[in-house]
Amino acid sequence: MLNIAAICLVITALLAYLNHRFVGFPTTIGVMAAALALSLSLVGLDAVGIAHDLRQYEESLLRSIDFSDVLMQGMLSLLLFAASRWRWRCRCRLARRAIRLWP
Repeated sequence: MLNIAAICLVITALLAYLNHRFVGFPTTIGVMAAALALSLSLVGLDAVGIAHDLRQYEESLLRSIDFSDVLMQGMLSLLLFAASRWRWRCRCRLARRAIRLWP
């Protein structure tokens, strides 16, 4: 499972570097656009018949992931942590605005 996370992290870092170096979009938009372009190019190569072995590798990689385990053990805790931090930041902003409004 850590191999899959490492592969995804390396690909994301590479796409972020290419975006920063050549394209200049904000990081989140650039990585998303590059991932979309990469995905569409892989689908196009598979449709032409060039990257059939790569498709089989991708399918086996995705089938090896236990998504319920990944969701419940990894992603859910991170999402809940991020949501609590975001909510805390909103409360702090509201408190600062209230202090400015009522001195």
